[in-house]
Amino acid sequence: MSSSPANKRVPGIRAPAPNGGRGFTMIEIVVVVLILTLVAGAYFYVWRQQGRLSANDQDVAAYYMAAALFMDAFHADSRMARKLEPTADGCIMEVMTSGGLEQVTYTLRGNGIERLMSGKTKVYTFGKPLRENAKVLFRVRELTP
Repeated sequence: MSSSPANKRVPGIRAPAPNGGRGFTMIEIVVVVLILTLVAGAYFYVWRQQGRLSANDQDVAAYYMAAALFMDAFHADSRMARKLEPTADGCIMEVMTSGGLEQVTYTLRGNGIERLMSGKTKVYTFGKPLRENAKVLFRVRELTP
């Protein structure tokens, strides 16, 4: 009987594959595939959620940018207005310009406001509302001092 350690078999440890072959068992492969699937699924979920949040942030930024552009124009016109007349869906102003007195009309159109001056139309589109079923409101009224 030989006493070399290579010939002694320790219980619970596998014997080497014949011809020096190496490999993985089916259980090891299944466990690795399962772990990779879970990690890839979690990564895809986070990526998709981040894309949704980014799209929502872009919508909000576009909404506020359009509102700021409108407010700049409206503020400038209202400061130079000699006369302001409210209408059902906006207002009409008589504005002093370098060329004299001109009429500016603001009209609510869906989710935007249209500005008409000297035959040129500028539409301030606010896109979809920030809340479901919300509407753009534009009401002008004169305040008595």
